[in-house]
Amino acid sequence: MTTEVSRTEQRSRAPGGATDRHAAGPPGPLPSARLLDLQPSGGAPIACTLTGDRQAERIGQWRDLLAGARPEGIADGLRWRLPGARAGEAAELAAAEQRCCAFFDFTLHLTAGELVLEAHAPEEAADLFLAVFGAPAGGDPTR
Repeated sequence: MTTEVSRTEQRSRAPGGATDRHAAGPPGPLPSARLLDLQPSGGAPIACTLTGDRQAERIGQWRDLLAGARPEGIADGLRWRLPGARAGEAAELAAAEQRCCAFFDFTLHLTAGELVLEAHAPEEAADLFLAVFGAPAGGDPTR
């Protein structure tokens, strides 16, 4: 059985028969940071890339978003119930927070006009988590 190879495919082959990925089209996705072992084995580093005024501004944004919502203590974090109209703002703020504090995890669940927002952090980030989000209402400030 004979296999035909197109001219494009023939030109994209390097000496020795190996395929030159770049000649055949755009490169594939880059390896993830985990594959390159650039992340600590325990996950994202417990560090915020914001400093000074930017950090205070971000905390103010969270306080404004969560104003009037009662924080409920949950495993490794807090939960708030907000009007569904705040979903867009909450999603944007959570995404911005992930860029500076990658160790925070957020879950947004929108149903029947209500947004349920959850924020989680590893135990090692408890102090930073409390500085940003506070403690659960009537709860133990150590979570």
